[in-house]
Order: sequence, then structure tokens, then C-alpha cells
Amino acid sequence: MVALANNGHTPWRAFQQRLAEEIEKAGNSVENTADTEDAYFDCWLAAAERTLVEEGFVARRDMDERIDLIRAALADPAVDPAANPTRDQ
Repeated sequence: MVALANNGHTPWRAFQQRLAEEIEKAGNSVENTADTEDAYFDCWLAAAERTLVEEGFVARRDMDERIDLIRAALADPAVDPAANPTRDQ
């Protein structure tokens, strides 16, 4: 996100607004848990995903497919996370 903003591809302020919205949605889980860093990262990741989709860098479907592929690779080392899920099926 920082590189996209620094290179003029998306306004940093738009990402900040999305991050604030995600933190607000998460509520107390960001501030009042032992896993505050994890909760914040989850909000940051959700804001980054929203930015990439809403700014037109990637289609939601494509992002969801890639996330599923990465999760599968984490569960099974035989899965190639670099595979193209759309073309390989």
C-alpha cells in the first residue's frame, strides 16, 4: 500500500480512511485483547484488500481465489501458491 501511494497509484488518505473504518468495525478487539497486534494487522489487511478491489487493481473474485490458494498451500506443501487458479482449473 505504501508503494502504491508513494508512486501515485492510489491516495494514501483513501487507505487511511478504509483502515479507520476497519478498526471501527473491529471495535474492542483491536484495543482490549492480548492479540492487539494481530487484530490491528487483520484490520490493516482488510483495508488493503478493500483498497486494491475498490481502486480497481484486482477483482474481488481473483483476490478471493488467490487467498484460498495461499491458505491451501499453508495447509498442504504440495499446493503451489504461485499457480494461477483461474487458468489452472
